[in-house]
Amino acid sequence: MKDGNRCRFPAPCRGSDSKNPVATGLLSLLFLFLVITPAIAANITTYFNPRTNRYAEVADGEILVKFKKGTSPAQVRSMMVGSRVLDEIEGLGIIRMKIPSDKTVQEMVEEYENNPNVEYVEPNYVGYCFKTPDDPYFNQQWGLESASDKDVDAPEAWDIDIGDPGVVIAILDTGIELNHPDLKDKIVSGWDFVNNDNDPSDDNGHGTHVAGIAAASTDNGLGIAGVSWKSKLMPVKVMDASGTGYYSDWINGIVYAVDSGAKVLNMSLGGTQDAVSLKDAIDYATDRGCVVCAAMGNLDQEITFYPAGYTNTIAVGATDEDDTRCDVTDWGKDPEGNDQGSSYGNHIDVVAPGNNILSTSLNSSLLSMSGTSMATPFVSGLAALIISRNWTKGPDEIKTIIRNTAEDLETAGWDKYHGSGRINIYNALNSVEKGPPRESTLKIGNNRINPHYNQRSLIHYELSRADNLSIRIYNLAGEEVKVLYNDWHDAGRDTAEWLGKNADGQTVGSGVYFVVLKIGSDVTVKRIMVVK
Repeated sequence: MKDGNRCRFPAPCRGSDSKNPVATGLLSLLFLFLVITPAIAANITTYFNPRTNRYAEVADGEILVKFKKGTSPAQVRSMMVGSRVLDEIEGLGIIRMKIPSDKTVQEMVEEYENNPNVEYVEPNYVGYCFKTPDDPYFNQQWGLESASDKDVDAPEAWDIDIGDPGVVIAILDTGIELNHPDLKDKIVSGWDFVNNDNDPSDDNGHGTHVAGIAAASTDNGLGIAGVSWKSKLMPVKVMDASGTGYYSDWINGIVYAVDSGAKVLNMSLGGTQDAVSLKDAIDYATDRGCVVCAAMGNLDQEITFYPAGYTNTIAVGATDEDDTRCDVTDWGKDPEGNDQGSSYGNHIDVVAPGNNILSTSLNSSLLSMSGTSMATPFVSGLAALIISRNWTKGPDEIKTIIRNTAEDLETAGWDKYHGSGRINIYNALNSVEKGPPRESTLKIGNNRINPHYNQRSLIHYELSRADNLSIRIYNLAGEEVKVLYNDWHDAGRDTAEWLGKNADGQTVGSGVYFVVLKIGSDVTVKRIMVVK
């Protein structure tokens, strides 16, 4: 049932779209000798990129370095004289480094590029959310269903599948309003990489709007409908209050989301610089079975933004109510007088509704916004529905399904303005056979936690059948510490979390603990380390 017309929240008057161990032993040894300096927000400077022959905005005084396997800690230390380690991007072996104050980013990149022990070095590029002014009074979700049938045929698709709570969509953005009435029941634990804390609250509104399009609570008598009714949302804050973010935060966010159990990553953001480190992170996600959906950008011209420019993403453009590519007639000009519209190019995969899209907003409200940022979560929600219907489908196959079932627009076949066409959720789900039941599984998203820093362990589980389920925490002595769940549970995926506390709400001591998942008579056990 579609409930997008029951807008029970007040609409504001204006709006705009505006860690696992390192694979190599090198960094593990390196950090025995180096002190990691707390990350401090950098200023922005310019850098001449010789690959593109253009200037780019980058973090002042920072570079991203990946050393080759086999490089000794002594060799690394000799190269880093005068530099400080700000961050280690775990899983990829990338160091975010503060360079000496008497050196420029340009000089340090050139110096490290000439060192045979360096696999690659890059500036810490800067990118932005895609924003466009919009009509504040739009009060219908035409993108899901419209009388003109220029929509994605969502109601027809929901007769086939409405999603699965075990399929988590990570929103890498400005955060999410955690107490929004149409989102709060969908949110799992996330992280704020901008402020380096566990409160990924939205201080801009962009991420909250994106989240609602993908998976707002649906058929609940409130607000709007999300594309994937039952999917959970993981807020990963990688953009600040102004809608600006560093590639290093994006990379950290990607790795975090993947390692924390997300299956779909929505990236309604982009930068103009092609960075090896960012591509590494995208490949890290897809290699582990995750689908990455990225926005094409809002410059109304042929241009490549990243990560949308990478092959392993689904690059998404935007259409309006007439099923045409959004252009300056839809979005007007930006404050500098530049045309705004859905960017295009040879890397585009599909388009989706992106004009006057009603969704969740700050202060428990609803708001209409426009941009390729709004189109992208339509595709993320569709990817989540495909995974819910058949868990055997991998990222490449899901991308092919979405492209092959899209409705062709204007020029016959693929074109650089619309890709394969506007997505059709019904066509996509109707083409996917229901997958086989999975064996019951248990996966720990974070098996090493420190409760004093509000760290928590995400416990992802999947039931192949409906049955009595219990999830309990035990200590090394075999004593029950806490019951996380003990009731009948439907088949499917879901997530529980443990905050490192016992049944009385007291923080437990350091040591080894066990998660015991029991389905009927079947028992699965996983280990969690608590360190303080």
